[in-house]
Amino acid sequence: MSVKPKRLFEKADTTYNFPEMEERILAFWDAEGVFEETLAKDSPKGNWVFYEGPPTANGMPHPGHVLTRVIKDCLPRYKTMQGYYVPRQAGWDTHGLPVELSVEKELLASGEMTDSGPKAIIDFGLEKFNRRCFDSVRRYEQEWVRLSNRIGFWLDYEKAYVTFTNQYIESVWWLLKQFYEKGLMYKGYRIQWYSTLVGTGLSSHEVAQNWQTVKDPSVWVRAHVPKGTSIGNHVANENTYFLLWTTTPWTLLSNVALAVHPEFDYVVVEFHNEQQDRREYLVLAEGLLAANGLDAETVVERVKGRDLGGLACPTTSCSTTTSLTSAATWWRPRAGASWWTTTSPWRTARGSCTSRRRSARTTTVSASPRTCRCSTRSTGKDAPFRAWSSARASGSRNWTRT
Repeated sequence: MSVKPKRLFEKADTTYNFPEMEERILAFWDAEGVFEETLAKDSPKGNWVFYEGPPTANGMPHPGHVLTRVIKDCLPRYKTMQGYYVPRQAGWDTHGLPVELSVEKELLASGEMTDSGPKAIIDFGLEKFNRRCFDSVRRYEQEWVRLSNRIGFWLDYEKAYVTFTNQYIESVWWLLKQFYEKGLMYKGYRIQWYSTLVGTGLSSHEVAQNWQTVKDPSVWVRAHVPKGTSIGNHVANENTYFLLWTTTPWTLLSNVALAVHPEFDYVVVEFHNEQQDRREYLVLAEGLLAANGLDAETVVERVKGRDLGGLACPTTSCSTTTSLTSAATWWRPRAGASWWTTTSPWRTARGSCTSRRRSARTTTVSASPRTCRCSTRSTGKDAPFRAWSSARASGSRNWTRT
């Protein structure tokens, strides 16, 4: 006769109502003033200052805010248990372009404004617009308070700071003055998003608000190979070119090198230019012949990318010579100069020492007063060719034969 083994632990109650339990705990904290007690207790280790990174209450909180606030709540609780005095001052962020943009959208939707931008706001009335912004930033304040209380995130809302008050603004300027007088501020330069519509710089958050997926036009350009240059057994004539593709033609002015992959195959293709009625030779990756409609053309030479290393590509108005190393991501403009680097070698793969004239019908690569050399070392197996791959994937090509 088998004996049923005795259960070591009681069976868990799977009908337990966890939300109800949380509500009971929150009610206990509120009735007993637990948060206030943590501020009134002895704090032998002194102060541990905590300022809430203020949300903008012109939008409803979402689940992402729950995660950040729960994590943010861990340190103040931990420091309180260690014997520190941790006041938790709440705050409301009432500045920034997002507030103005959200109000602007509302006014456009209601028909109170018919256009956007500074002039439209002035026509609407600055005082009226500021009042709308003021009303907007506190619109969902109670929802934020309710969320914070529900997840047990303790904050002192009675002493909350608001960023539009003169007291707060003057405190920020005072801090900047302290930094300046202590020599902690310096002038620097950086690439910054800028809104020409409202005439101000943009944060990454503000840029992300208007992110759109668009199809960019692309252009094909040619980099001239000087007559007499040897590419394998092929000797370039006056009409030999590297074929390049880019969706950012404005970078061509600053490109100083053409990156090639040392292990990839490159070909010289004999090609008839119908517009100018002449025979030309184009140099490009062999794997891209079909994608560029050149698979039926005659291949006169085939080389590895490493065979192109150090190949100079001067232009007709060359006045100086650039000494380059055989590296895709490092080069030196002239002897004794500092090293330059790029983390985007595929950009150099699409450009060279060329400048580009724009016209309504053609894309012409003209001369640049520099000489550049091909480089062969790549930081990744296919890094220099991501641009080519995206060209084939998007199908957005505009090959102008000039």
